[in-house]
Amino acid sequence: MLPDITIYCADLSKQQQARDFADTYHYPYSEKKPESAIYLCFTESGLSLHDSHVNSDINIDFTSGGLAHRLQYGGGKGQTIAKAVGISSKNKPHVLDATAGLGRDALILANLGLRLSLIEQSPLLAEMLKQAIADAADNPLFQKASAEGFELYHDDASIFMNQRKIDGCDVVYLDPMYPEKKKSALVKKDMQILQNLIGHSAEADNAALLAAAIKFARQRVVVKRPKNADNISGPTPTLSLHSKKTRYDIYVISTLT
Repeated sequence: MLPDITIYCADLSKQQQARDFADTYHYPYSEKKPESAIYLCFTESGLSLHDSHVNSDINIDFTSGGLAHRLQYGGGKGQTIAKAVGISSKNKPHVLDATAGLGRDALILANLGLRLSLIEQSPLLAEMLKQAIADAADNPLFQKASAEGFELYHDDASIFMNQRKIDGCDVVYLDPMYPEKKKSALVKKDMQILQNLIGHSAEADNAALLAAAIKFARQRVVVKRPKNADNISGPTPTLSLHSKKTRYDIYVISTLT
């Protein structure tokens, strides 16, 4: 069931932009604080996504906070995610992050000298990513991180890859919404908001996404999963790498040279 979503704007300078977005994607528009469960707020400082159930907001900012700190101090080097995508001195793959979300993993990989292409299906998250990229364009940290390319597409990832809307990439990186647990500790608020917005990934959708990725990638597909989660239906991973709470299932398409 889709959540109740409103586009909200109280900033005169952003009202036309907000109206246009609401009209394009057929969302209700309000200039008063809405009562809907989720609303995308256009403000002078950018975009934020509010979830009334969690009573919290998320935004995407590539130039401040913990993410910017990781960029400044070489975040990603030596981490499991870098090993999973196959980075080496001789291999700097073009990575398609087909489930971009808040763009955090994509930016960390870009900061390691890789070209990144991002796909995000949610109109709200895609608009937030688009705005964050535009806001960061003049920031030296972001310019350095995105030097090889950091391009965003708003699309259904399976359709995008099956129709080969761009040339095949070396690596496809998948981070589908984690499967719902019958018993689980409370996840962080930003993840709760994403779960309420997008929902948990259906197994059939994950299987279709993996199949499309395997056909599209030239070198490998990397799937980020909870450490103890089942594999996505389909081929058995070639290998898996583990960090403290996360597992990266790797499907090798070709041998790296």
